[in-house]
Amino acid sequence: MTTAQINYAIPNADGSQRYAYDNSFKQLPAGVTRRKNGESQPFTVEVHDGRTLSPPPSLMRNGYCLAVDFDTALDLQNNGLDSEKIVHTYYPEIRRLVTEALGGADAVKRAIVFDHTIRSRVRKAKAEKETNGENVGGYASTAHNDNTSASAKNRVRLLSQAKAAGGSLTLPKPPLTEREAEEIVSGRFGLFNVWRHFRKDYPVLDYPLAVLDAQSARPEDFLSSQYIYPDRVGETASVLRNPEHRWIYYSEMRHNEALIFKVFDSASELGACTAEQCPPNTAHTSFRLADSDASTLARESIECRVLVEFVASS
Repeated sequence: MTTAQINYAIPNADGSQRYAYDNSFKQLPAGVTRRKNGESQPFTVEVHDGRTLSPPPSLMRNGYCLAVDFDTALDLQNNGLDSEKIVHTYYPEIRRLVTEALGGADAVKRAIVFDHTIRSRVRKAKAEKETNGENVGGYASTAHNDNTSASAKNRVRLLSQAKAAGGSLTLPKPPLTEREAEEIVSGRFGLFNVWRHFRKDYPVLDYPLAVLDAQSARPEDFLSSQYIYPDRVGETASVLRNPEHRWIYYSEMRHNEALIFKVFDSASELGACTAEQCPPNTAHTSFRLADSDASTLARESIECRVLVEFVASS
């Protein structure tokens, strides 16, 4: 266990909804004076090492799990900016990994990897880009979840559209038809994230990813926030401070380990289970390790976003 500063959201004093404009806006729209209107506050919290947990956490109940001995044919240390190789070689591996973690073909009708982000403070400082033009990102600095229920459904629908209309950033063509998207959002589906450090020569020594154990969170801990793109308005969930929160990380993660966590699951909305049995989401954030500094070898990671359509229960 370690202690860390976790940045939590502060509700706007006037009760207005929080918003943030994506960095793709080089110039904010007329009349907009701030890129975001929400503030956060750091709290010192305990972060437990997931390697010490017994029994191991459940992806369905706790919202996350660690996959070990993850073998990939793609050397991302040397090909981490080659978007085409990532899509053609790495995406199928991630699809198989998530399908297996959720129970295999008996549970998963289909899984679609539709997006990814490379993160490295060193590469970002150099303004490096992937071969498809996407920027290398920095590290998430506030506790959040990528989707609310409404935006998760909208994310699925957008996968039937072209990139210019808000579809997949990385796939050459939409992975779904409009009809397929509507069928998916009307049934049991989930969005998952697969996160891993891809350097083979050293483990994660700075800014590991922490996940919020879903069993320690409550619906009222999440605050919807608009995330505004040039072509659409998304919605994320900021996290409010709750002393009952239980944060987890995995110490010194290596390239052959992958952290899988839940972004959204529609099961409880459909009445297939309770929100306690199958929480709809879990939050996450990076945090700075106390013994790291600017000279510490940088974490270099890739995260893939995966849509899962579950097999309909009989």
